[in-house]
Amino acid sequence: MPHKRMTRAESRERTRRRLLDAAASSIAEKGFAATSVEDIAAQAGYTHSVIHISLRQPPAPASRLHSMT
Repeated sequence: MPHKRMTRAESRERTRRRLLDAAASSIAEKGFAATSVEDIAAQAGYTHSVIHISLRQPPAPASRLHSMT
């Protein structure tokens, strides 16, 4: 069976989820103050620009993590 191509919304959500998971993991490992955007992006397999584009606000990973709890 051929693999179904994701919609843009599905792709955005997958990217968002990967970034938030990477942020949570990096913060748990290093602490909030020691975690950089570059750390999160690298752990998720993206460049730091993807965070800004995907989440639309540079501080969004931390604020969104807080809202997930």
